[in-house]
Amino acid sequence: YVTTRLGSAINSNAIIQDNYLFTTTWYFGKRSDFRTLARFNMGYFVADYEDPMFDALENTSFLLSPEFGFAWRSKSPLKIMATVGYNLISGNGEEGAGSLYPGISLNNETPDHPLPRADVGRLHTGSRHHRHHAR
Repeated sequence: YVTTRLGSAINSNAIIQDNYLFTTTWYFGKRSDFRTLARFNMGYFVADYEDPMFDALENTSFLLSPEFGFAWRSKSPLKIMATVGYNLISGNGEEGAGSLYPGISLNNETPDHPLPRADVGRLHTGSRHHRHHAR
């Protein structure tokens, strides 16, 4: 689920949009901290224009979009991802939702998978070693 509701609350000119997505991601070079990726999304889009004056405009659409980009796994438990893609279904307001543009980009920071147990042990060992010297 991706939404613009927070941005719409901050800026009253932003159109409220809700995207219900099913996403599949393929990572290449999984053993590296920097990985390229391909993603395929499909789902449903709804725009809330909030004013009855816009009721004649289409405000829903199915979503179908490929994306390509990279993911960087930092030393902290964060994964930083940037992608660009193309909505295969878009509109101009007369046919399809006018606020659903063909080009898309995504930048996000998300928690990565937990560190492998061996890495966690090394972190704790370092902490114990530090405490030992502090005594």
